[in-house]
Amino acid sequence: MRTLGDLLRLGDVDALVREVDDRCAREDHAGVKEVLEGCREATLETGRQLWGPAQYAAYRLALEAPAPLAAEVVEPGAARFALGPLTEVVAQRHTFGELAPFLDGPVRAPVAQERILRGEDLSTDPRADLDDVGLPGRLQPWEPDYPVPSYRPTERLEPGPPPPDAPFREVEVDAGRPRALPALAAALSDLVAPWQEHSEGAVEVATVAGGPAQAVAALVGGTCRMARLTLPEVMAQLAWAGASGGAYGRRRGGAAGRAGAWWVAHAAGGLGFPAEPDELEYHLEELDWFLFEDGAEGATEGEDAGRGPGDGGDGDGAAYRAGARTGWDLRVVVAGPGWAAALDAHDRRDPGAG
Repeated sequence: MRTLGDLLRLGDVDALVREVDDRCAREDHAGVKEVLEGCREATLETGRQLWGPAQYAAYRLALEAPAPLAAEVVEPGAARFALGPLTEVVAQRHTFGELAPFLDGPVRAPVAQERILRGEDLSTDPRADLDDVGLPGRLQPWEPDYPVPSYRPTERLEPGPPPPDAPFREVEVDAGRPRALPALAAALSDLVAPWQEHSEGAVEVATVAGGPAQAVAALVGGTCRMARLTLPEVMAQLAWAGASGGAYGRRRGGAAGRAGAWWVAHAAGGLGFPAEPDELEYHLEELDWFLFEDGAEGATEGEDAGRGPGDGGDGDGAAYRAGARTGWDLRVVVAGPGWAAALDAHDRRDPGAG
């Protein structure tokens, strides 16, 4: 029987991954840490590329180990071979109170935000570094139950936001005059920038002097279909998009998604960051928010040719309204007095890709 030392000397990546699985099955988390450290040392000393099994071991520890050991492996950013950022993974099964004493400074705030996203109230916990983030330490009454992924040993199940309660209705679009709204345009673009910068998606933003139909007209022609969004629905849509890396980019995590949604909200409300939550809500309630999709000739209720957001292959608006996630799409428009801004962002995974 080969020992861990044998596997490291051979550089047997597949066997090292199986070794992690076996030790996790026995709940030998100290043993998993031994594999992690062995892979890192072997990579540095021999040049064998064992970062894959090392990151897999760290992922399994963040997901399954007791809080002191789970917190020890959490690092900022998204690991290349992990299913998601470990700041998000570790927040799935551990409270912030359990993790905080063992977290390094740079990761405390994002882990705290991931736990706030899941309903934990950290508004009075100084370890959450709320002043550095600028977001409140608990979910606001006007925020949704944000969609969060479910991490498993070898997969990430990622629900999207539910479809809007309001129906999609056909709208004639007509051109409006361009109007510069630089802060809002930048916030909308930044929200989904990874879809374009690190994947193969496309992002367009239009800002106009006019209403929502005029903003959409700058992106699509003829007719479109629009569904009014409530404020919680808006925030869920924005946060889902901001958390995602698109088809091929690395997932940024729920904390990044919620932060991006709040940034868009501040820009749409014309407020400096950070504003008081009640003031922000007041300004947001004065705006009109919609999802939009391409109009389809002859479309009937529950049937159209529009796109719906989600993770997977191509799909249509009917599937979206049924709650299926069928790609990476966010087509949202916001309108205030005399102005409107529309975002059309989409990405797709090549069905033939491995």
